[in-house]
Amino acid sequence: MFPHTKISVPAAVGLFVSLLTAGPVATAGEGLKALERELQAILKTAEQSVVTVTSEFAKKVANQDKRGNLSFLGSSDDASSVIYLNVGTGIIFDENGIVVTRSSVVVGARSNKVTFATGEETLAEYVGQDPHTGFAVLRIAKEATPVSLGDSDELYPGSLTFMIGNSYGAYPSVVFGSINSIREDGMLQLSTHLNPGNNGSPIINMAGEVVGLIAGKLNAPNGYYGGFSAGDLSATTLAYPSKKLQQIVARIIKFGEVKKGWLGVVGFDNSAKPQIREIKDNSPAQQAGLVSGDVILSFSSTSITSVEQLARLVESTQPGETVPMEYLRDQQRLRTQVRLGEKMQVKIRGGNVRNQRAAVTNSKTPAEQALNEATLIERIEQLQAEVAKLRELIKQ
Repeated sequence: MFPHTKISVPAAVGLFVSLLTAGPVATAGEGLKALERELQAILKTAEQSVVTVTSEFAKKVANQDKRGNLSFLGSSDDASSVIYLNVGTGIIFDENGIVVTRSSVVVGARSNKVTFATGEETLAEYVGQDPHTGFAVLRIAKEATPVSLGDSDELYPGSLTFMIGNSYGAYPSVVFGSINSIREDGMLQLSTHLNPGNNGSPIINMAGEVVGLIAGKLNAPNGYYGGFSAGDLSATTLAYPSKKLQQIVARIIKFGEVKKGWLGVVGFDNSAKPQIREIKDNSPAQQAGLVSGDVILSFSSTSITSVEQLARLVESTQPGETVPMEYLRDQQRLRTQVRLGEKMQVKIRGGNVRNQRAAVTNSKTPAEQALNEATLIERIEQLQAEVAKLRELIKQ
C-alpha cells in the first residue's frame, strides 16, 4: 500500500455544512476553498496508482474493392489487417506490478501498454481474466505505487465517493458522486456518468482508498449491466466492491483464471428459501447426503434466502474447500459438510470462457435442447444452400 495521510474528511464536510449558517460571503468562500484543498489532496495521492490502459488489436477485414459485395465468398488471402486501439482505466493493485482492468479492454490484444499520471509509459504482460465478472489482470516490470484498498463492507447508501480515470482520452478525469444503494448481489450502485475510457475506473472513498471498480452502466429496460452504449444516457453505474475484487484478482494471479466452486444442484425459490429440485449424479451435494426436496437454510454459516444468493456463495468459494450447510427435510433441521467441486469451464477463441455447468441453476429440458439443436441445424442447411446458389451464379 502506498504511504499517505488520511484526510480528515468529516472536518472538511463540517466546513461545508457550516456554510448553511455562515453569515459573510467571504466565510462561505473560505470554507469551500478549504474543502476543495482537502479533496485535491486525496486526488493527488490516488492518481499515482490509477493508470490508462491502451491495448492494440489487429483485425482482418475483407477488401471490398477486390470482390465487391460478395466478399464473404473470397479467401482469407484477400483480407487486410486493420489496427485499432482499446483505451480504458486500471489500477496498480500491488507492489509486484499487478494491474487490474476490465476484460473488454485487453482480452485478445496483441500488445498492452500502461500510462501513468506522469505520462510515463510501459508495456504490460497479460496474465488472465475472469469473463464472469469482466476483470482482467496485467503485469508490468516496473516499480509503481499500489493503491490503498479500503473496506467495502463499511460503505452504506449515501457514502460520498469519486471516480477517477480516463475519459475520451483525457486523464485524469474525476467525477464525484455517492453510493445510491448496495444491491442484494453485493454490487455497488452509484450516480456516476460513464464515458469511453472509464471502463475499469476505481471508486474511491473520502479517505483516498479504492472501495470498488467500475463494472458498467445499469441498463434499466433490460435489467442488466455491461458495455457503454452511445445512446444510453443513464447515470446509474454498478461497481464491484473491493472485497470481491481482491478475491477475484488473487485467483487470476494464482491460476490465470477464476476457479469457481460447484455444488451440483438445480433449485427453485420456495417461501424465500431455495429448495432442491434435482441433484446431479456424483456431485458434491449428492456426496454430502442432500436429496431432492431439501430446503437450503444456510451455506458456510450464511443464511440463504434465494437460489441466486446460494449460487453466488458457492461460486465464490474455492474448489476443494469444505463448508458447513444447514437444510430442512421433513420439517427437521439437519446439518452436513460439503466439499465443493470445480465448476467446469472450456476456453474458447478470444480468451473467453464458456461455463459447461453452473454451481446452482435451472437447466433446459431434453425436449427444449433437442428443439434448439434442430432449429440450428435447419438454419445451417439453409445457409449452405444459399451459398451454393451464389457460387453457381458467380461461375456463370
